[in-house]
Amino acid sequence: MIVDNEDQEFISGLFPQSLESLTLSLYDIPLDEHSLPQNLKSLCLTTLNATVDIRHLPRSLEHNRYNS
Repeated sequence: MIVDNEDQEFISGLFPQSLESLTLSLYDIPLDEHSLPQNLKSLCLTTLNATVDIRHLPRSLEHNRYNS
């Protein structure tokens, strides 16, 4: 799944728990705790002005790419 939305708030329950791969662009809105599915294995994350707390990433991640 690819999500690129300037004003989207990423809250818990937004993504299905069965989601395993996600490409996500964050602008000004931070990534909240528990907003990513706990079964997520692959994450490509691009941020412009948002910060990402590593504690908010699921432990199931096997592959992570980060661009800023």
